[in-house]
Amino acid sequence: MDQFFLNGLLADVNSAEEPTFSWGFPGVGSGNRAARLAGKSALDPAMAERALCLLCGELCGLVLDRDLYRREFPMERDEVCALRFESELPDDAPEYRSFIASFTARSPLRDHAVRVVSKLFNKLPPVWITVNSKRLSAPVVFASITGGKSSVAKKIGNGKELFYAEAELRVRVCTALPRGI
Repeated sequence: MDQFFLNGLLADVNSAEEPTFSWGFPGVGSGNRAARLAGKSALDPAMAERALCLLCGELCGLVLDRDLYRREFPMERDEVCALRFESELPDDAPEYRSFIASFTARSPLRDHAVRVVSKLFNKLPPVWITVNSKRLSAPVVFASITGGKSSVAKKIGNGKELFYAEAELRVRVCTALPRGI
């Protein structure tokens, strides 16, 4: 995939407003293994989750804290999405941390919930995207974001039947960033 195609995924996203996104391999930080391991432990998973939320919101055309929430759904909304890190996966490389994230769309209409998850799966960047925002204390570099299993279920929520379309995302975050990023 070339840069033109990748930029097309985020058309009209990189404006003077924030967040901003950039593609490409940034190079990993240099240093001995102990220094790289220190970067691994310094990564705040909440910040990485926040960056992933910003990215997924932009890819799906969802407004953060209105259409897409980090962690949980607001109870008063029926048509809404949520993203959260579920668990951390072991990663032997000291420059990376890996997580399983869950992206869930809730709607009274099954087709709408499934459409939002499909839109995300169709626009997931293959590798190396950097997210920068005033909402983050530092840029977050995703080495890869891949879709996993997905499901749709009908449940009672807010006293009515709602459909929940859920998708698993496997996320690998670069923790040893080069200077200047």
